[in-house]
Amino acid sequence: RLPAAGPCPRLLCPGPLSRAVKRSLRAVAVGGQQLRVAVRAGDGSRAPLVLANGIGASLEVLEPFVDRLDPSIEVVRFDAPGVGGSPLPRVPYRLPRLARLLARLLDQLGYRSVDLLGISWGAAWPSSSPCPTATAAVGWCSSPPAPAR
Repeated sequence: RLPAAGPCPRLLCPGPLSRAVKRSLRAVAVGGQQLRVAVRAGDGSRAPLVLANGIGASLEVLEPFVDRLDPSIEVVRFDAPGVGGSPLPRVPYRLPRLARLLARLLDQLGYRSVDLLGISWGAAWPSSSPCPTATAAVGWCSSPPAPAR
């Protein structure tokens, strides 16, 4: 939890536009799998930030974090198959398949380069398979170290 008072990093301090930032929530079909996706628009001055949740966590879990980010950063969140508003997959899946699903989602949304933050289980997605979408920065939280590439 962020401190209630005192200085905070610029990227985490809410700006004057924090309440007026455009947001969208929609279902996106990716290779036959529906995914619920939330996008908070940014100003296009930097790569969008993609947040990959931990297992069983819906995209709403990170709403307070997103609200504290600089409003110039575009933020993409999604519900994994079988979580939140995304229906169960037709067949069981493994992490490499989920990594490809994420890459296809980002491609379908038109992103060529993103910053990616994986939390817990969500951190295993990008590290389990090379992502065709270029990543400017990758971060892991509450996860084992990324395997060597």
